[in-house]
Amino acid sequence: MEEFGRIDILLANHGIVDFSTVEETTDEAWTTIVDTNLTGVFKAIRAVLPHMRQARYGRIVATSSMGARNTSPNLAHYIAAKWGVIGLVKSCALEVRDFGITVNAIAPGAVNTDLFFNQPTYNIFCPDIENPTVEDFERRMRDTGKGLNGRAYLEPEHVSRAVMYLVTDDDGVITGQVMEIGLGGPALGIG
Repeated sequence: MEEFGRIDILLANHGIVDFSTVEETTDEAWTTIVDTNLTGVFKAIRAVLPHMRQARYGRIVATSSMGARNTSPNLAHYIAAKWGVIGLVKSCALEVRDFGITVNAIAPGAVNTDLFFNQPTYNIFCPDIENPTVEDFERRMRDTGKGLNGRAYLEPEHVSRAVMYLVTDDDGVITGQVMEIGLGGPALGIG
């Protein structure tokens, strides 16, 4: 606000993940995942709304997940938080619809970032391999047959293009929506 005098766009892209069954999820793990993935998004949106309402313009895009559209085992806390992002976006979109503000969510599948490409993920997808490598993991993803056009996961630019589409909606006619970026099918176990 100090530098530009207004806030036009908020990209609420919070995300951490941890693998555990519901039975094995500790209170601390639950709180950490939900606080980061849902409460963090809520606080960011709440912080910009007064400025956008005053300007009678704003574009808000929050990151959910294809996991929230399809679900997956061992991720109940992550999935619950990302489902919550969708509910938050849809409610908020109705609250600000007469102020030139749009509020949408993107739901990417697995993206080539550190959130997805890490040793705990390799271990989950390759439990039969001791100390699986990124090569083992990529081979396992290809072997699932999931994906689109030879891709088993997204690159960050695939997600960025969807965000750009939503924030350049000059007439503000797209709001309360979830844009799935899921390679045409269910999540690969995380997204």
